[in-house]
Amino acid sequence: MENKRKDRRVIEHNEILIKAADIGNAAGAFNAYTFDISLTGARIATPEHLPSGSLIRLQISLARSNQTITLDGEIKWIKRREAENDYEAGVEFKHDISQTIMSLIRHLYGQENGIPSWVS
Repeated sequence: MENKRKDRRVIEHNEILIKAADIGNAAGAFNAYTFDISLTGARIATPEHLPSGSLIRLQISLARSNQTITLDGEIKWIKRREAENDYEAGVEFKHDISQTIMSLIRHLYGQENGIPSWVS
């Protein structure tokens, strides 16, 4: 089976606040968390069903580096987890802010392995 992922995933539990990408305030927001995260996306657990193709805004609290980043993402796939009574979903990040990208790079690579040479 071919691995379709663009970047290395880090298994990590980070708290997330999710809302529709076009909503400006916190109304309608709900909590979720990551199973794993990379520079280009995350696998998340969410109490809400988010249809594939949905655009969402994520406020991710990066536990290890104690940073909070806000970015938009697109739901690429979703499946029900019956035992947990929630959903597991794949989110592709839609980076448009270089500071957010650099925060993720520092969080994922900066502390353990150093920032990869392809970033500099």
